[in-house]
Amino acid sequence: MTTESVRYSLQNQVATIRIDDGKRNALSPEVLREIYQALDRAESDRATVILTGRESVFSAGFDLHVMKRGGINALRMLRAGYALTV
Repeated sequence: MTTESVRYSLQNQVATIRIDDGKRNALSPEVLREIYQALDRAESDRATVILTGRESVFSAGFDLHVMKRGGINALRMLRAGYALTV
């Protein structure tokens, strides 16, 4: 399933990666995957990156539905999210 919650645009070697799921921009496994794909594209474009949300919200954090289910998917989501900060 493709959520298309992450948009990529490039202008003057500046890549803007915008998270917008129409709600609170929870960092689900799918959204994290899309962020990483956008970051890979920015690296390929040799661009400086701006990571943003829509006007009213950046992100509510990790997807609580995934967290509540626990298991390997929750662990993968946490690892992917934390890896964004290093």
